Amino acid sequence: MDLSTSRLRADRESGTRERIRVLMLEDQPADTELMVRELRVAGFDPAWERVDSEAEYRSRLGDAIDVVLADHGLMRFNSLRALRVLREQSPDVPFIVVSGALDAATTAALLRAGATACVPKTTLGGLGAVVARALDQRGRRAVDAASPAPISPTTAQVASAPQLGEGMTAETQRWESEFVAAMSHEMRTPLHVIVGYNELLLRESYGTLTREQRAALERVGRSARQLVNLIDATLDMCRFEVGREPLDVSLVELSPLVDELRAETEDLALRPHVSCEWRIAPGMPMLRTDRVKLKVILKNLVTNALKFTHEGVVRIDVNPSASGVTCTVSDTGVGISPEDLAVIFEPFQQAGDAGARGRGGVGLGLYIVHSFVQLLGGSIDVTSRCGEGSTFRVWLPLAVRRDAPPLSSSSAADAPA
Repeated sequence: MDLSTSRLRADRESGTRERIRVLMLEDQPADTELMVRELRVAGFDPAWERVDSEAEYRSRLGDAIDVVLADHGLMRFNSLRALRVLREQSPDVPFIVVSGALDAATTAALLRAGATACVPKTTLGGLGAVVARALDQRGRRAVDAASPAPISPTTAQVASAPQLGEGMTAETQRWESEFVAAMSHEMRTPLHVIVGYNELLLRESYGTLTREQRAALERVGRSARQLVNLIDATLDMCRFEVGREPLDVSLVELSPLVDELRAETEDLALRPHVSCEWRIAPGMPMLRTDRVKLKVILKNLVTNALKFTHEGVVRIDVNPSASGVTCTVSDTGVGISPEDLAVIFEPFQQAGDAGARGRGGVGLGLYIVHSFVQLLGGSIDVTSRCGEGSTFRVWLPLAVRRDAPPLSSSSAADAPA
């Protein structure tokens, strides 16, 4: 039995309740009531307040708070950003993510960023014990800080562990990333079988289709391809986390690559009031780079631009530049706010208007773009104005270094220069 379990049992037996001050970042009042109830069941007397916006959250952080309980999936202010704001002002306050939108990759990212713990909303019965353990650990750290002891190298290493989150060591992080990668890889095989048979059905290899059957199969195909793309993104992210993203360098001709991208994004571009213009300068030099990663960079940028453009134009320009090439993707879409620009290349961030999450994806596309650009020795910058559109510019060298250092998760998340 750990100390937090003993603490809860002692409170229940004595009939006393520990008064705690709780700030809840949550947009669902019903979920807030459930969390408050679980805290009371666990023996706490919570003085709580619910906020659901960044402005309200920031204004309450000046108050004395014992613990923050945060939902991850708020539309414009997720728990990763809320955690950073808290750590800037109150590094020792426990930050517990309580969400129904927690997968393995999201949980790992939150713990590495310094979250105390993550609790799925489907298992709220354990919330009280998690809060008690977090408060106990905070109390022990306060006692240790008041009575400093000589720090040996081993102690110094242990002292730095909370930066990876409660119980999240570098070895744990590596195994977690490898597990997610293995599971994602196993999911790809049956998905590719589904996509393959779906295409055979659409070609009427097994008989003539009615219009309704064709429409249904086309929806199945689109959904399956979206899931394949999501799994590919998860695999890429996991390889970044463990520093195993390989480079497959070869000579790359840009014109055929652009033609492939034009064909693959044609369905997205076939919408009323939106046009897609591809312009590649004549006489483009060959690149010695990783063709697959270059294609992912451009495809993610073009897909994003089309996703957030309701009317107007998306332009893709490829031009030679000093010692390399510049690829520019611009649109007349919804644009990106200054707040979102600051975190646009971090994982699990979705910029745009309030309907961003309704357009699909989990916020890994631009993170992967930025990571691949770094891996290929290039740079990326973005300019945007809300309501007017965005422009992403990628510069890549004529030749990537074959001995490029492995990409770390921290460098991948840094904003571009």
